[in-house]
Formats: sequence, structure tokens, C-alpha cells
Amino acid sequence: MSSLTPSSAGAIDLSLSRRSLFRAAGYGALALSSGSLLAACAPSGSSSGGGDGKALDFWQFYAPAPTGTVQGTSTTTQADWFTKNVKAWNKNNDTQVNLTYVPTSNYLSGDKLATQFASGKGPDIFIISSALFLEYYNAGVMLDLTPYLSKEAIADFEAGGVMGARMDDGKIYGLPLESEPLLMFFGHEAFEKAGLSEGDIPETWDQLLDVADKLTGAGRYGQLWETTPGALQNFEWAPFMWQGGSDAVTNGKASFDSPGTIAALKFWQDSINRKVSPRTVKNGNSGDILGNLGSGYCGMQQMVSSVISILNTNAPDFRYGTFKLPRPVDGEYWTTSGGWAAVVNKNGKNPEAAAKFVAWLLASTDKEGVERMADWATVAKNGDLATRASVNEFALARGYFDDPNLKNVLDNVVGDGTRVRAEQRWPGPIFKAVSDAVQGTMLNGADAAEAAGVAQQTIESYLKSYQGGEIV
Repeated sequence: MSSLTPSSAGAIDLSLSRRSLFRAAGYGALALSSGSLLAACAPSGSSSGGGDGKALDFWQFYAPAPTGTVQGTSTTTQADWFTKNVKAWNKNNDTQVNLTYVPTSNYLSGDKLATQFASGKGPDIFIISSALFLEYYNAGVMLDLTPYLSKEAIADFEAGGVMGARMDDGKIYGLPLESEPLLMFFGHEAFEKAGLSEGDIPETWDQLLDVADKLTGAGRYGQLWETTPGALQNFEWAPFMWQGGSDAVTNGKASFDSPGTIAALKFWQDSINRKVSPRTVKNGNSGDILGNLGSGYCGMQQMVSSVISILNTNAPDFRYGTFKLPRPVDGEYWTTSGGWAAVVNKNGKNPEAAAKFVAWLLASTDKEGVERMADWATVAKNGDLATRASVNEFALARGYFDDPNLKNVLDNVVGDGTRVRAEQRWPGPIFKAVSDAVQGTMLNGADAAEAAGVAQQTIESYLKSYQGGEIV
């Protein structure tokens, strides 16, 4: 398996960059009301805030980052991937692309992207998470990319199981760069000290609480959930709601106060009440896998697959394993997958050229295109899955999935992809209603049914006036 080789200082910063990314996905970017985001979009042919006035401006938080350092979420390998491929495009195309690096603290938490659009200077190309999709879709910003994709490319993405949150009305508006499935991690030493083995890996919620109880003690909690309100917490909690057959919105109607939701709220609440889960996480974020699981603060932890790279690179002597999210006894297994997607400003300087660039960069089905995306997942990110079946097959042949934990993600956590949902895309008020219910039950002792009922009323009220893309 390919691995990152940062300096010792970079090794520390790598975990910090992951925490910065998750913080950036919080309410700072989600609290905007639909439609208010873009009071004035850049008209066709206008400047889009950067470059030479003719080149396409590509906003992201990877490149060009200072060499050998970590800025926001970018490592040197990630910056190099963007720089190399944009250079290759520019060499062979009249319409040039300029990379504009924006640290995540400004890109999302600081609302710089939204501010640029509101001032009529939105970039030609930019990246967003599923959580932000509806803000830009409902504002009429994003170009339909479907005409620029071959049928082969579309089928390849669909096989990866991550396109749903980037589509509306059968049209594709964003091309995902990577897939980061959510799963469970456990420390081998913690299991061994508790007299547990891999045969004790929990498959159900009740089993997880029982194992967590055995792991708790001597300064260690058995299981850790995200305790800070925001998009990351909602992202981590939502699959447990889905496992009970529930959702926040179903067919355009609020459905939050259902048995599956109430059970999922109570599941996290029970772990706190039984004192097998902490009320706070190390360094303020569960994304710090080194500070939480790696330090022995907890024996099990939920997090996305990309932290495999962080553990392998920064804690090579730490022995750990992975397993699927547990499910309720009568429920079905579900997980979710995060990641970023490139989108095109349909009101930019040259939307057609921008769409062709994005399709070339992320969706080319020739050998060069497959290798390009394999390099992103296996070298630049080194811990992610690709969003395309052909790319994962190439990575498998290359030996990337020889790492036992990555292989487990591919074979068991994801499997055939039918039990993986893309990160939920809820408008800000729904995110807030869900988070209030999770926080209220988990940490403040609220009754699960009552909290679900309050959130249900909030969601119902919001949907009465909602007009926009499908909420999934």
C-alpha cells in the first residue's frame, strides 16, 4: 500500500488538518437560509474573482499549499495531485484553469465561498460537501454536468454508490472526488486487556454497549461518539436512524418522530447514561483519531475510513481493527459515506469549458483517467475509497487494499454498495433540528420521544414553505 511520508512536524499536523476539515463542516456553512445565499450570482461572461480574467478559477483547499506544510486539509501529496493535473490540462487546452487555494477556515467556516457568490464574484469551479448541495442548487448556481459525461462514466459512478446526493431530477450536478465510509475502529490492546478477542466484535447495539462496558475502566471509555453539535455529529448519528427504518424527511414530508429515530436517540443516550461513552471528546473533535482511540481514551470509536491513513502514518505501532456499524436486533445495516464533489458555476466565464475540465479530471474512463483517480484515493488521500468501480478495481490490482483494514472497508463495510448512503443533504434548519434532538437526549437527559417530537414540529414547519431540490 502506498503511504504518506510527511516530516515529524507534518505528522502532527495531519491529524489537525482532519479536525479542521470536520469543524469546517459545521453550522457556519449550514445556517444560511435557502435562496439567501446568492442574492446576486455572477452573470455569464463576468469575472469570477481571480485569475487573469480569462482563465477559469478553481476554488478548493488543497493547492497550491506551501510545500512541505499542511494548510487546512491539504497535505503536500494532495497539493501535488491538483497542481500536476491542472498543469497537464493547461498544456493541452486553450482554456486555462487557475487553482485558487482557500484555507478551510475561510472557505467554509468563514463563509468566504458564499460571500463571493453573494457579491457576484463566485468561482468558475468549486468543491462542496453533500451537506451544502441544496444551498447552491436551490440558488440556481450549479451547472448540469450530465451532458458532459459518457454513459460509461455515469455507470461507473453509480456503481460506486455515492452519486445520489449530487443529483436532482435525474441530473448530475457534482462529481465526487472520493468516498469516505463511516465505520467502527477498535484498539487491540484495549480488547486484550479486557479479555476480549475479535470474536467479541459487536454486531448489534446491545452487544456494542455490553462490550463497551467491559472496555470501560482505568481511564478508558468503552465507546466514543461525537459530542460537539454540528454536521459531523449528524453525519455520524444518521445511519443509526436509518437502521431503524426512519429518516428526517421521507417523500418530502417530515418523518422524524418515528420509532427508529427514537430508538437511535436512546441508543446514544444509553451509552452516556451507562458511563461507557464520554461526554466530551479529546481536542474537541472525534476526528482526532490519535487523541481519542490512539491515546487509549476510548476502546472503540466511530469515524470515516480516511483516518486509517492517519493511524498508519502517525501511529505505526498502534494495533487496531475495524468493523461495520452495529445495528438494532430487528434493524438492517446501513452506513454513510462522506467526501467532496467538484461543481461548476453555470454563470461563470465559460461554463462549458469548466464542465469539460471537471469531467476530464474526475470522470475520464481511459487508462490515464482511471490511474489519475486511483492516485488521488491511494496516494494523495491514502485512506479513501474511489467513487468509481473501475478505479477501485485498479487500486485493488495495484495492491492498495492489501492493508487488512482497507480491505475490510471495501469488502464488508461497503460490500456491493447497496447499504451505503451518501452523506445526508438537509437544509440548515433541518440539520439544526436534528442536532438539537441528538444533543438534548445524549447530553441533557431529554426524553427521546419528546425530543423527536419537537424536532418533528420544527421540520414540518420548515417544509411548509420549502421550495427546492429533493431533501435526502
